[in-house]
Amino acid sequence: NVVKRDDSLTNSQTSVFDCKRCGSQHSRGKCPAFNQTCNKCLAKGHFAKMCRSLKKIPNNSKHTDVLEVVEHEHADYPLHVDCISNSMKSQDWTEPLTLPNNKTVLFKLDTGAQCNVISQDLAVACKLNIVPSATKCLVSFNNQKTPVLGEAICPVITNKSHKDTVLFVIVPNGHQSILGRVSCETLGFVKRIAGIVDQPINGLFDGIGCLKSFEYDIDLIENPSFKIHPPRRIPHPIRDAVKAELDQMVKDKIITPVSEPTPCVSPMVIVQQKDKIRLCIDPTDLNKNVK
Repeated sequence: NVVKRDDSLTNSQTSVFDCKRCGSQHSRGKCPAFNQTCNKCLAKGHFAKMCRSLKKIPNNSKHTDVLEVVEHEHADYPLHVDCISNSMKSQDWTEPLTLPNNKTVLFKLDTGAQCNVISQDLAVACKLNIVPSATKCLVSFNNQKTPVLGEAICPVITNKSHKDTVLFVIVPNGHQSILGRVSCETLGFVKRIAGIVDQPINGLFDGIGCLKSFEYDIDLIENPSFKIHPPRRIPHPIRDAVKAELDQMVKDKIITPVSEPTPCVSPMVIVQQKDKIRLCIDPTDLNKNVK
């Protein structure tokens, strides 16, 4: 009997490719960077010349044992945050939290963030137990990446004496502290609104919103130049629907029929929606004459 060799398996094992972890060419399973520590971000699995982190992390020998981040191709999922720069803008929504060792920290509330963030120095000052994280980096809205040094569970207290435990992702120093969406809800800073109850405002308008006893005078430029556009063709299958919508708008006092000549005529625009037709005008030429 002749045993046929599986050439496809042999070729896949011996094929050479450009490695993004060591920067050289080799076959699968032969990467020299395997289990090597990066001198830039201190993570394992790649060389410093191929590191994609934003900035070099200070090498503090006292804490290198907890800065190790396990990198695995199936656990390399980035988390998304709004922004983790050190600058705090005056319009940012912030709340203070009390951390261990009586540390009071101002956190930015970021309902678009998928995690909670604190810096390495703050984690050390609070004497948190930092453990490796499966998350390799954080990605901001402008696609900037920040390496993750680890994660830690931390007890917190709000200014309303609400106590809870929060999982923080640890990042290099120089980044602001952030509370993500889930913790913002858990700590009571953000509440979900299931629905909005409409309140009638009869003093302002009724029904669709026509203002009572109000007439607006449009300010025009000097020597305005108006155009009279001819009617646009309406597809035959929707003519009846367009006519019905026009009649309804007249009945609702949204528009008024005009039978005499006018200096300006704008074209009608028909917007076909799922189960109805919406009518409006194209005011391009009209707007050129408005102050």
